[in-house]
Amino acid sequence: MRRKWIAVLLAAPLMLAAAGEETDALSFRFIPSANLIKNSDFGQLNEEKLPSDWTFDNCSRSPVFRTIVSGEGADRFLEVTSAWSQFGYWLQKVPVQAGKTYYASCEYQTDGPCGGLWIQGETEKGHKFRSVNEISSRFGDLLTEQMRDFVPERYIYRVGPDRWCRLEKEFTLPADKGDGVCQLRVGVYGGFAGYVRLRNPVLREAACGLEIRIAGQGWTELRVQGAKPEVMKLDPASSEQTVSTVLPGVCRYICAELTGLSGVKVSKEVYYE
Repeated sequence: MRRKWIAVLLAAPLMLAAAGEETDALSFRFIPSANLIKNSDFGQLNEEKLPSDWTFDNCSRSPVFRTIVSGEGADRFLEVTSAWSQFGYWLQKVPVQAGKTYYASCEYQTDGPCGGLWIQGETEKGHKFRSVNEISSRFGDLLTEQMRDFVPERYIYRVGPDRWCRLEKEFTLPADKGDGVCQLRVGVYGGFAGYVRLRNPVLREAACGLEIRIAGQGWTELRVQGAKPEVMKLDPASSEQTVSTVLPGVCRYICAELTGLSGVKVSKEVYYE
């Protein structure tokens, strides 16, 4: 699991009635749930030099698909070569539980075809679920330039033959339909001839642990919007303390609010990848 501390500078000085000091830092560490995908780095290969624990579904029944594993370690990826308007996926089946929310993602490069993130499955009581996200090779620098005045750049997928782009999806199984099996499918979803490269496929529970480190004395309470628990009591005598909570789903934004002994409140909005 990846763990990452993000330091946040508060915009205003914090006047602490008890200590008479100023502090200007919070630190956050996000702790994702375990990845349920086996061989997610494509490092384990079978006799055909293809990734173990994965199966290729040639939806187009096309003889043109070619797959190779390239690179080493963190730079390893799966490359699928395709012709025009072909559909084919590498898939893995994962048990999922009723009532839980899951997060799926994969990173893509492409020089022509569309990259596809396809989720489908069925529960014990016959509930079927399906979702397809796709990214076109046209969504690169040209689109970013054309949309610059209308959409913030961070909301535009920028994909290309030398730039990785992540597709992601969050979904919840009904609580009353039983457990089930989900197929995570990553690969080619139509488009032009060329290749799609894939790396870091993920399927995990969406809930994410969050550790928050607070510097400075005089703080009595921390509130993190949407977390469980949302409100955490602090020790005003402590010069540095760490508290833990859980974000129920994947989010790219959190709002944290500190309360001091005198009742002063300081909040901070954080956007992160």
